[in-house]
Amino acid sequence: MKSKFNLLFIAFLLLSQISNAQFDNPNIEDYGTATEINLGHPDTNEGVQFIPIGIDLWDGEDVNTIYYGQVPQNSVNKPIMVFVHGYASNASVWFKGEDNMYWDVYRDGYRSAFVSLTPNHHMWTNGNMLANMLDQIIAHFGDDNIVLVGWSKGSVDIDAALVHSGAHSKVSQVFTLSAPHYGTGIAELANSILLSLVNIIFMQNNDATVCLKRGYMNYFRSLTDIHPNNTVHYTTIGAWGNGPLNRLIIPQEYLYLAGGSKDSGGNDGVVPYYSSRRPGGTELFSGQRKEYLLDFIPYYTGPDETNLDHYEITRGSKAWPHIKANLNNAYQYNTLTPISYNPNATVTSNMQIVTGNAGKTSFAIEENAQKVTVLISAERNAHLIRNEKGEAYAAKNSASEPLSNNINLTTYELEPNSSGKYWIESDKDFTALIIAEGGIEAHLNTGLSNKKLVYENGETVRLALTLTQENNNYEGEATVTGTILRTTDLQLRQTKDNPQIVTFKRHQGQFIAEINKNLPPGIYDIIVNASGNNFTKTVLTSIAVTGDVRPIQANASESLSIDNIYPNPGKGSIKINLMTDHENTELSVYNMFGQKVKDFNLHGELGHVELQWSISNDIQPGLYILQLMHGNKKVTKKLIIE
Repeated sequence: MKSKFNLLFIAFLLLSQISNAQFDNPNIEDYGTATEINLGHPDTNEGVQFIPIGIDLWDGEDVNTIYYGQVPQNSVNKPIMVFVHGYASNASVWFKGEDNMYWDVYRDGYRSAFVSLTPNHHMWTNGNMLANMLDQIIAHFGDDNIVLVGWSKGSVDIDAALVHSGAHSKVSQVFTLSAPHYGTGIAELANSILLSLVNIIFMQNNDATVCLKRGYMNYFRSLTDIHPNNTVHYTTIGAWGNGPLNRLIIPQEYLYLAGGSKDSGGNDGVVPYYSSRRPGGTELFSGQRKEYLLDFIPYYTGPDETNLDHYEITRGSKAWPHIKANLNNAYQYNTLTPISYNPNATVTSNMQIVTGNAGKTSFAIEENAQKVTVLISAERNAHLIRNEKGEAYAAKNSASEPLSNNINLTTYELEPNSSGKYWIESDKDFTALIIAEGGIEAHLNTGLSNKKLVYENGETVRLALTLTQENNNYEGEATVTGTILRTTDLQLRQTKDNPQIVTFKRHQGQFIAEINKNLPPGIYDIIVNASGNNFTKTVLTSIAVTGDVRPIQANASESLSIDNIYPNPGKGSIKINLMTDHENTELSVYNMFGQKVKDFNLHGELGHVELQWSISNDIQPGLYILQLMHGNKKVTKKLIIE
C-alpha cells in the first residue's frame, strides 16, 4: 500500500510539473509595504489637497502608494471602491482635475481608495503589488467589502492580482474601463520600427508595452480564464469615440491604428472596443454598429454612453453612474461575453508603411479610397508630398508636432478618390504611415480561433490573408510577403533570434502561408505586406507559442550556414562569410516586409565562401534579413544597415 501511495505521489508531481511547464512568469519585483496618504475633501474643479501620513509626499516616488479618500457619512454598509490607474499614469487620474471620479464617489456616500502602481511594468509586478495593497486597504477601513475599478492596463493588473497573486478572495466585484483584455495594436507599433511614432502614448519600449501586445495578451488569457482562482465577476465598459483626444498632440487617424474597425465596434483611440470585453464578463452597452438611412445609405453609430475617448472614460460623470447602477451585480442593458472569445484570430488593416531615405520615395493609393491620411515621422519637417502631376500638398498641421530624439510628426490629407502614384520628397530618412478609408482592406487570419488562443510548440502556424474592397473579395493581382520574428520569450525577456521569411501562395482567393519550423516558445511578431496595382497594405500582429523547448534535430543545416557579417550594423561595404556544400545554393537579402531586395551570384562555389557587398544607395537604412537556401533548407541572419 505504501509503495502504491509513493507511485501515485510521484505521478502527481510529474503531472503537476507537466501542467505548469508552459507557465513561467517573469520576474516579479516586490516593493514591500505601500505608502499610505489621506486625501482631503474632493473638489470637482481643482482636485484635492494632500495630507501625508508620517511622510512628505514630495520626497519620494509615487509608485506603491495608496491614497485614501475621506469617509462620507452613512457609508459603512456600502462597498469600498478601489481605483486602479492605467499605463503611464498614476492614482491622480481619479482624484485630480475637473469631473474627477473621487468627487462623484464621495458625494454618493462611498468610501474610496486610489492606488499608484508602477506606470511601466508588466502585470505580474503590478498585480503582486495590488494584491499586497488590498490587505492594507482592508486593515485601514476594517472592512473587506471591496469593489475594484480598473482603467486601461490597470484592469489587466487587476486580473493578475486576483487570479495569479491570490487576491480573488479579497474582492467581491470588478469593473473595467477601456481595458485591453486582448491587447492593442499600438503595443505592437511601440515595439516595432515605428516606436518613434507612438512614444507620446507609450513612453518607451518597456515591459508594459511588450505585455500588451496581442500575442502576449492571448497567452495571458489562456492562463487566466481557465484558472481556478478566476471566480470574481467582471463588468466591462468599452469606448469608441476616438476623437478629438485634445489631451494628446497625436492625430485621430494615427490613433485609429490601435485596431478595431467600425464594423468590429470601433476604438477609443488606444484600445479597440472588441478588446475591452472579458470572457465571461458582463458587457455594459456596446460599441459602434452599422445602420442605414432610408434603408440604403450606410452610416455608423453607437450608444451615447460609450461615445468616449480613452481618457474621457475616467471622468466621474461618464463612468460612475453606470458603475453605481450595477453594483451588487444589478446589471442593466448588458450582454454576457462568451467564455470562448478571441478577437485577435483575424486582424484587419487599411494602412501601409513606407520607409525611405533622403530623396524621392513612391507610394500608391487605390481606387475608391475616400479619405487618405499620411503621417510622416522624420528628424525635421524637411519633406513634402507630390502627385503624378507634380502638385505639392500642404501639411494639415501648421507645424510639425515634436515627439522625441528630434523626431517630428507631420500630417497630410489627400482628397477623396485620389488614386494613383505619389512621391514623398525628403531631405532626411523617414517613416510614413498611409491610412486609406474605404479602399482595400487586408484581413489576416492567424490560424487561431475563439477556442484556440495560442500555438503549441511543434504545431504548424497557418496564416491566411484575404483582400477585400467594398465588402467584396479583391480579385486583382497582388503579391503577398511577410516575416516572423520571436521578440521575447514567455518571460518577456528579449531574444536575439533571426527573422524568418514567410512565403505566401495564392489559393482560392486567399494567400496562404504555412510555417512548419519548430518554433521555440515565445512571442512572435508577424509583418505581412500585400501589394498590387496602386495599393499596398501592411498588417502587424503577434502570436504566442507555448510549450517546452524541443531539441533541434542534429545535422538539420550543418552544411549550410551564414557564419559572419561584418560590420553589423554597417554601411557602404559589408563582408559576408558563409558555408555551403551544395551547388545551386541561393543567397538573398530581404527587408522586414519579406520583400526581396538583393540576390547574390555564388557562381557555384562550395565550402567556405566570402563575399563583399557594396551597398547601393537605393538600399534604405533599416533591419534586413540574409537568407541562405538550398532546396527546403534555409538559414537566416539579421543585418542592420545604417
